[in-house]
Amino acid sequence: MSYPFSDIFMDIEFHYYINYLIAVKAGFNLNQAYKIAYSAQFVDDNTEEIVVYNKENQPFNSVLTQSYIPFINQNKLTQTYLCFHFIPGEFIEAAGLRKDNAKHLLATTPGSFLARKILRVSLDSQDLYQIGVASHAFADTWAHANFVGTYSDFNSGNNLLNSLIPNLGHADYFNKPDRIDLIWHDDRLKVSEVNNKKKFIAAAKELFLEYSNLLSSRRAIEQELRELSSDLEQAIGEIGQYSYRERINNYQNLALKYSNRRIILYNKKLWKNSAYLKTAKGYRWKDDYLRSDWYLFQKAAKSYKKYAWNLISKRVNN
Repeated sequence: MSYPFSDIFMDIEFHYYINYLIAVKAGFNLNQAYKIAYSAQFVDDNTEEIVVYNKENQPFNSVLTQSYIPFINQNKLTQTYLCFHFIPGEFIEAAGLRKDNAKHLLATTPGSFLARKILRVSLDSQDLYQIGVASHAFADTWAHANFVGTYSDFNSGNNLLNSLIPNLGHADYFNKPDRIDLIWHDDRLKVSEVNNKKKFIAAAKELFLEYSNLLSSRRAIEQELRELSSDLEQAIGEIGQYSYRERINNYQNLALKYSNRRIILYNKKLWKNSAYLKTAKGYRWKDDYLRSDWYLFQKAAKSYKKYAWNLISKRVNN
């Protein structure tokens, strides 16, 4: 859940650590949960488009899933933000929340039909990397609710500083929508107070249910859901109760409870460094790259984007 001009430090908390817990709780094994969670977080860290060559000098182009440069090619920026971070939702629902009753076809709403459809197709693919990518976008529909992933006055805040910031996504509100430990005010809304903890726990519960529906052999889903919700409530704590590091430790304790194993600490360079080298002649694959997590993530992200954009572009061109 991130955006240009924001502090992405907080995003790892949900997309990696909490997503991992959700996956384990739903029944994925530890290796599967790790790949899903790493993919979900890597969506925010995959900010470069590069070309990697094999020994025969055949190129492989990576796909952009996040950009912190708001002035890149506009078509590319639009596709990146709408597919991976601001999937359009039910715009009438979004309009009813606003003081000005403004409507926007691309407004993001929590757990929207499009986001859920894209997630379910990704789950059906059984591609763990694609599941992680789709999980990121699905969770972002809660964090990015009432914003659109394009330049629009619909995103504008009401203070003097906002006039200096591009009206793209939630830039006017900096990283406030992405911080799990924050209650803040969205001055565009009739009920301006936004409790991020409540939103993120709602996202966690819905993601758990989608995972559990895939793993149909699971039993006592409602009981597991209540336990997950209660555990996350306590691990996150009251607003201001825990520091970021203390909350991460709380998630580690939950991982021990669920699986007797701690969560591997996230390293955004790990998958890249395992797949290719940067040489004087450009980027070159390491041996056995076809099995590397970075390569498989890129393949999955391309498939995800192709499907997601096919659906979303119909809304864009409406």
